[in-house]
Formats: sequence, C-alpha cells, structure tokens
Amino acid sequence: MKKLIFLAFSVLLITACSEEKLDKQKAFQLIAQSQQYPKLIAYTINTADPNQVSKLINSEPIRAGLIAIEEPHSLGDIGSTLITFTEKADPYLIPITSQDSSSGVRRIKIAQEELSEVSDIELLNEGKNAVARYQTVYKNISPFSVLIPVNFKKEISHKAYFLLKDNHWQLEETGL
Repeated sequence: MKKLIFLAFSVLLITACSEEKLDKQKAFQLIAQSQQYPKLIAYTINTADPNQVSKLINSEPIRAGLIAIEEPHSLGDIGSTLITFTEKADPYLIPITSQDSSSGVRRIKIAQEELSEVSDIELLNEGKNAVARYQTVYKNISPFSVLIPVNFKKEISHKAYFLLKDNHWQLEETGL
C-alpha cells in the first residue's frame, strides 16, 4: 500500500512540475489569438475633404471606376460630399457606423494581414522566456491598396516575446 501511495504521489509530483513546451505550433496559436490575426487593414476617406480629392484625383481607384469625384464649384460646396463610391467599390466598403455617416467618413478594406508561420523559437533565461520569430503576409488585397505606401507583396518579419508563468506560456505585452 505504501508503494502504491508513493507511486501515485510521484506521478502527481512529476505531472504538476512538468512545463508546457513552447513549440512552433503553440507559439503560432498564441500569437494568432493574442494579436487577433487575421487583421483587417483599412483606409479612411473623408468624402467632404478637398485634400482627399487632390490625393485621389489621378489614382488607380478612379481609373478603375471605383470612385467618382465631384469638384467643388463654389464656397457653398465646401462640406458637401465630393467623393462617392460606385457599385464596383461595394465589396471593399466597410459598413458605415452612425458616427461615420454624420462625419462623412468611409472606411475601405485595403487588405488582410495573416500570420503565415513561426520560423524560429529561441529559449532564454533557463527556459523561462522565449523569443519567436514569425512572418505575416497580406492577402485579399483590394484595388484601394495603392492609396497607402505599403509593399503588400512583401512578407513581414516580427518577433514575439513569451514568458513561462505557472507552467504555461503567454505572450509578454512588452514584446508586442
């Protein structure tokens, strides 16, 4: 009986002290969950702003028939809608909130940033901390992507910092 109790206590002690292993799959899961991948990349256009009109006037979205511009003809036109979106733009428009509609702002889908892989994990501090290197890619790139200066074809490298706490790995907020 003593041997059985000792064996049960030993098993309990070993399982209680065992640490969760941080592998690429676990790191991927924690990063995706904590960083909320996939992330929507959006662009905001103020439809009544003459400065936005000047930025858009010779842009690809106009040539593609996604946007129409109404030039202000008088001082009375200031503050009215100068930029409208055609039906072709509908798949890229983010639904309007009540605040957006009152301010003349439209948000547009540019792309989606997705976690592609965790390429490397380095354990530090006797296995109590870790650094994971991971990559993200852009997908579902819209024709409006030309409005922001980002290379959407390039893979982006990141680092995530982990801490082993209570035998479970968690992302450190300072590393984000």
